[in-house]
Amino acid sequence: MKNLSFKKILLIPFLVTGMFALLFISCEKDDNDGGSSGVKSLAVTVNFTGSVTPEVGDELTVFVFNSKISELDFDSISGPDIYVCLTLTQSDIDNGVTVNLDTIDLNKPHIYIGALVDINNDGGPSQGDLAEFYENVTLMDAFSNVAQPKNCHGLSSVVINLDEVITMPSLDVTVNFTGTKIPSVGEELFVVLVYAPFLEVDMENDGPDGLLSHTLTAGDITNGITLTFTDLDPFAAEIYIAAFVDSDGDGSPGKGELIECYQDVSAAALLSGAANATNVAGETAITINLDEVLEGSSLAVTVNFTGSTKPSVGSKLNVVIFYYPLSGIDIEIEGPDVVLSHFLTADDITNGKTLTFTDLDPFADEIYVAAFADLYDDGEGPVEGDLVEVYQDVDVAAALSGEANATNVVGETAIIINLDLVFHMP
Repeated sequence: MKNLSFKKILLIPFLVTGMFALLFISCEKDDNDGGSSGVKSLAVTVNFTGSVTPEVGDELTVFVFNSKISELDFDSISGPDIYVCLTLTQSDIDNGVTVNLDTIDLNKPHIYIGALVDINNDGGPSQGDLAEFYENVTLMDAFSNVAQPKNCHGLSSVVINLDEVITMPSLDVTVNFTGTKIPSVGEELFVVLVYAPFLEVDMENDGPDGLLSHTLTAGDITNGITLTFTDLDPFAAEIYIAAFVDSDGDGSPGKGELIECYQDVSAAALLSGAANATNVAGETAITINLDEVLEGSSLAVTVNFTGSTKPSVGSKLNVVIFYYPLSGIDIEIEGPDVVLSHFLTADDITNGKTLTFTDLDPFADEIYVAAFADLYDDGEGPVEGDLVEVYQDVDVAAALSGEANATNVVGETAIIINLDLVFHMP
């Protein structure tokens, strides 16, 4: 799940990369008629007084809002009420430049003026750009309601000393390898960032909000390595971090690999809901001591024979697992994902038998279990008269057809199947 709050805040068209073409067709929107009684013209002088100065050819935009910045509705706003852009000359940079807003209505009760120079020419605003509201209020402070720009109502001219550089939040993540399992030189370290709890993120379709990777050296493995996220969402209320080493080179975490969520939360604990990752919003540096190895989960399946039809000694019991609903599986082509088999003894038939799955897919969000006793020892099946059942108490034909739903046992560690359903050909 992607957090879009920052994009939403910067929905104001001149602030969104890719929106210039939509609203800057004429590169000038100082065309508000101001109303029949509007008093027009306000001079905005922009000086470049800071350590960061634009270059010749950079674009300056002066913009006006006629609503309090703290009260802007970013779901419906189509842009600033007035904006004018111009290409800077060397004289403008050295001596300042005055932009005349010739159609502004000075009778408006709220007039808030800002200036932006897209230093890196990416459509802005972004890290390193010059941007601020009059008087000396940064864009981030204004949009997050930390500070509000000065109302220019009643003024005929203003001066903006444009020296505020946009600085986005960053986070240093130091990863140390402190456990018994140590990665090898050349393996890839990944550090993942999300703006919502991990279990709420659709990694398969949306992916993480931030991803850093680094090929490990001997020095990294011995001394640790620091990777830095930059340009973080400054309005994010939640930030969660995980690190993993891709030992097999498939680009994703897998069984037997190092993976851990900050702070000291294993993937198994996170996936089971036993523990939550720590929210690091507001932090500038964290350390992950990466020592947790991803292990597959286990599931003990006890099968009792409780019906009038019983297997014989020596009959084969199969317990199978599917990672997808049976109604979506062509059983003759795909088959189960995992199979355990056991030849039954008299004690098994009387007292039941427990078979245990180990090393199950730790990322599976669906697990369905079925048990099948091959009463006729034909090695195939099931066939008419065999015992077969899908947990919990579901006829296999009904499960395959979608007429009944099997029970998803993700998160369970032990289940019991009372195997008493006799298979009849549909």
